[in-house]
Amino acid sequence: MRFVLFSKLAICLLLIFHLPVLAIEQDEKALKDRKEQQEKREKEDKKKQEKVRKEDKAKEDKIQENTQDPVNNKAATTTERPTNPLATQIELAISLNQLIEPEGQNAWDIYKVFIKTYPADPAVKSVQTSLTTALGEAAKAPLAAYVQGANYIFTKNDWAKAQQYSKRVKELQPKNKDFALMDLFYQGMVLLADKEPTKAEEIFRQAIKKDDNAAFLYNALGRALSDQRKEEDSLKAYLKAATLAPDWTYPLVNIALKSLRKGDLDQAERYALAALNVNTTDVEAHSVLANVYTSKGNIEKAVEKYDFVITQKPNSIADQLAYGKLMLDIGNLLAAEKAFSTVLKLNPNENQARLYLAITAQKYSELILSDASKQLKDPKESSNAQTQIALADLAAHKNNPQIAIEAYKTALKIEPWQITTRFKLANLLAENNQAKEAIEEYRNITKANPLFKEVYINLGDLLKKNNDTKTAIVEYRKALAVDPNYLLAHINLAKSLQEIGELLAAAAEYRAILTIDANNAFALSALKEIEAKILQQQEQTKTPEESSSKNQ
Repeated sequence: MRFVLFSKLAICLLLIFHLPVLAIEQDEKALKDRKEQQEKREKEDKKKQEKVRKEDKAKEDKIQENTQDPVNNKAATTTERPTNPLATQIELAISLNQLIEPEGQNAWDIYKVFIKTYPADPAVKSVQTSLTTALGEAAKAPLAAYVQGANYIFTKNDWAKAQQYSKRVKELQPKNKDFALMDLFYQGMVLLADKEPTKAEEIFRQAIKKDDNAAFLYNALGRALSDQRKEEDSLKAYLKAATLAPDWTYPLVNIALKSLRKGDLDQAERYALAALNVNTTDVEAHSVLANVYTSKGNIEKAVEKYDFVITQKPNSIADQLAYGKLMLDIGNLLAAEKAFSTVLKLNPNENQARLYLAITAQKYSELILSDASKQLKDPKESSNAQTQIALADLAAHKNNPQIAIEAYKTALKIEPWQITTRFKLANLLAENNQAKEAIEEYRNITKANPLFKEVYINLGDLLKKNNDTKTAIVEYRKALAVDPNYLLAHINLAKSLQEIGELLAAAAEYRAILTIDANNAFALSALKEIEAKILQQQEQTKTPEESSSKNQ
């Protein structure tokens, strides 16, 4: 019995001491399980993070690749747009080339709102890269055309818009040296367009301190110095640009122009030809050579060059003027007239063109007159009345009255019924002191056409000039018979009557003038003067009794 009890007690003690061991073993197993699970989760998390990292890296690589290739970048931004609505709007605006306009809807304006509202958004970096690329390409385009020496006339608007792009891209990449230089260059070009070369020079020199090897900055500096009449410094700047970029036409042409203005024709020709070796179609280089060849007397080459220049730049006033002068000198009057007329269409106030056009017209008319005069001896032409009239009109216009009179007479022998032609002949005879023949022609006209009122006026004036005022009065009254309101006839008649002392009749005519033209100052003054004379005459003719009676 005791043994049994002892055995039970031993078992109980054994169980009591074994329980903690079991508990410890179970805790260790649970801990081990948890540790394994945690390690498993950590591995899974690492795999996920690695996957995300690889995906992000792939996206960054693609963005970098597209940054170097704007064409692919455009495709990427249109197919892989960010999920943020503002970022999507930016990418869409970029794809539509709405970079800085319209206001509020362009990529730049939306981007500024985006980074302010969502500065930590994952899409900020990719959007910034896309916008930098697009703005950078837009900013580079005008400078690229400039350094390529394109035949293009840049305007202030071109430079101002380019500067808007460069300003923004510089803000995105403030440490980028190329964008900083580009922005300074555009600032200077805008100042040049605004006629502020001194300020432009300061900007260009500031840029040159940052990069002493930029040929485009030296060429622009040369322009700023040239606008300030600093010719030698300007030439040095152009020479520096040509040294840095020997295959760029702009500095070569600018050196040629400077040399031409200094009278160094050989150097001007040399640099202009160098420019054409780079670009055979450079219009300014051809223009310089045209001037050089003209000055050297090589007319054939000069004409060849001007033909090219005028074809390429028909609106160049300077080239049209120079071409017109050359054409005038070699006797190509039609080409000269066309050139000067083109200039006046472009600028109606261009006095040189107006002067040379008048000279051209004079030479042209002299040439025609000379040819026409020779044709008078041609039996075929001498029998054509209209040809003779045209010749006479031209000769009269050129103040060559004898040829004109001869041609009018020839025309009237062929067609004597030409009243207008006879009137021109009579007037020309009167102007050239051939009064007897002129009066005869006027009489012939009035016989053929009694209603030709102007003839009576001209005939009357000629008679007065030859001291036959009374007969002139008759002619003036004939004109008034045709047209009672003919103001000129009334005036001439009134004057003539006043001259011969017929004051009452003259006063009546002056009153008739005032009936037609109530504010005619001449008639009012003359009538007042005549009435005073009439009153004076009346006072002088009164008897002493009449005068005494009036005094009483």
